[in-house]
Amino acid sequence: MKVLLVEDEIDVGKVILSMLEQWEMDAVLVQSHREALEFLDESTVDLLITDLVMPEKSGIDLVKAVRREKRHKKIPVLLISGKAEKEHILQASRVGVNGFIAKPFTPDQLKHKIYEACRARRQQLIDRQIKKLVSGREDLHGNPEGPLLVLGEAIKSARDLRDPANRHLVEYLGGALEAIEESNERDPELKRGYILESDTNSIVAHLKKPGTRKWVKLVLLSTRCNGNPILIVRLFSINRSDEIPIGIVYDHPDEIPAQMRKGLKKLGVRLVNRSKFDASRFQALINQFVLGKAPKKKKRADEQALAPKEMHARILDDIEEMTTLPTLPQVYEKVLSLSRDPKSDLKAWIVVIKVDPMTCAAIFRHINSLNYGFDGQISDIDRAIILLGKRTVLGLVACEAVRQTFEGVEEQRSSGCTTWPWALPRRSSHCPSTPNGPAPPSNSSSKPST
Repeated sequence: MKVLLVEDEIDVGKVILSMLEQWEMDAVLVQSHREALEFLDESTVDLLITDLVMPEKSGIDLVKAVRREKRHKKIPVLLISGKAEKEHILQASRVGVNGFIAKPFTPDQLKHKIYEACRARRQQLIDRQIKKLVSGREDLHGNPEGPLLVLGEAIKSARDLRDPANRHLVEYLGGALEAIEESNERDPELKRGYILESDTNSIVAHLKKPGTRKWVKLVLLSTRCNGNPILIVRLFSINRSDEIPIGIVYDHPDEIPAQMRKGLKKLGVRLVNRSKFDASRFQALINQFVLGKAPKKKKRADEQALAPKEMHARILDDIEEMTTLPTLPQVYEKVLSLSRDPKSDLKAWIVVIKVDPMTCAAIFRHINSLNYGFDGQISDIDRAIILLGKRTVLGLVACEAVRQTFEGVEEQRSSGCTTWPWALPRRSSHCPSTPNGPAPPSNSSSKPST
């Protein structure tokens, strides 16, 4: 957890900072309203802790400024004050403070209030999202005024969404809602909307209505939608006269048998992993199927540097599509074996790592980066490993092993594949391919080895 602490009394701030660091929180201390806003302009945090009384502007003023910024609206806020008056608490609640703690306090009290504030803010955001999801959907019997996204999920009311078991569903649908709202802000005249139904019969009824069908631009049905969503998708894909893109959303790969996956892909149905779908991917769909903007052609790996989130998403996509994975370098296997032994000596780690110059180079790049700020250049691998520690070294070795293993993987677009923005077929020298992607396993019950 990354924490921004705003406290004008430096001694008090250092005491609180030491508490946060003991709990393995990445905390930054600033002493004024201005310094806090400057820091937030350049960074994002998971929690804001601020004193109520400060020389220039109060903690209440800071919270107001933070809540006005869209990128910081979700940050939980804990307010600290030497005066626990009712008026202060009410005023703090009105501006969006999620927790209040009075000085003096013990470390346990602070820790409890931090977790309480985070839970309160998360629940507050979830309740708002649920209310918007239920109230914003198009009515079954109404006449749409703009392009529609049809979503099939096994929910009937806000009560279903408040079930803790459906938390992932709220995040997924929230991503769709966020993308639609952003699109409507840019172009209000288009009036994009969505239909959210719990059973396939209602969705088929929507698609049969000429007034509704002409506005439907995308259909995404969950495997948990009431009825038989996979059958409906197959019939729809076979018999459709127009090209409305359609997809099946799943939570676990085992929900759809391997043979059925193969058949759906041949029909042009895209299988969507819910956990990987966020507002940015929904936005890509809206751009392509509502606005008619073709996805930008991806540059080759040697022509661009991928952002960490995009790299992570694409690695997961590759792993999901592969039937087998190549073995990792031996240096990783040996280091992993040493990491499982808490009594292992760092000397043994050094002996293993010295064999691989690429891993040594990765460790040198890391230890000499600005994140550590050591005086001078560290060029001794023994010293670098000792300074970083076992956990960090293991992470670096794993990253370098994966990089070396997959450096021969190339991304190619197949003419026979669907052109959905996330559907970029991969062809790897380690994995045999067919025109529509990696070859299916010989045994339908086999799973990817991770």
